[in-house]
Amino acid sequence: MVQNTDERQAFCGTSIGLAFLTTNTVLSAYRARHDPWTVAFVLFAYLDLLALFGCLRAYEKQRAEPLGTVEMNTSLKVAIWVLANALNVAFAYRVAQMMPLALYAVVWGMSGFTLLVTFYGLFLCPEPENLKNNDTEEVLFSEFSPETKV
Repeated sequence: MVQNTDERQAFCGTSIGLAFLTTNTVLSAYRARHDPWTVAFVLFAYLDLLALFGCLRAYEKQRAEPLGTVEMNTSLKVAIWVLANALNVAFAYRVAQMMPLALYAVVWGMSGFTLLVTFYGLFLCPEPENLKNNDTEEVLFSEFSPETKV
C-alpha cells in the first residue's frame, strides 16, 4: 500500500486528477449524447489516456528496479509511443476536419512531425549514462560550464 508521505501526496494528486478527468469525460459524453461519433471520440480519448498513464506508471516502476529487463522496458516504450501517437492522430483528425485546406495540411504535418520526433526520442536517441545505470542522483545545473548551459 502507500508507505511514505511523498507516495501519499502523489496518490492524492493522481486521484484528484483522475476524478477530474472522469468527471469531464462523463459531462462531455452527456453533452454530445446525440452525436455518436463525438461520444466515441471522447471515450476513446479517455480510455487512451488511462492506458497511457498506466503504461507510464509501469515504466517508472520498471526503471526504478535494479534488475529491470530490457525486453519489458522496450515493450513499455512501444506501448507508450503507440498510445501517445494514437491520441495525437485522433486529435489531429478532429481538428483538421474544421480547418481550411492549408491549415489542414499544417495540422497533419505537425502531427506527423510529432510522431517522428517521439519515435526518435524514445528509440533512437542515446540514453544518458546516469539513466542507464539507474543512478538517481541529479547533476546540478550550476555544475555545468557556461557553454554547456546555453
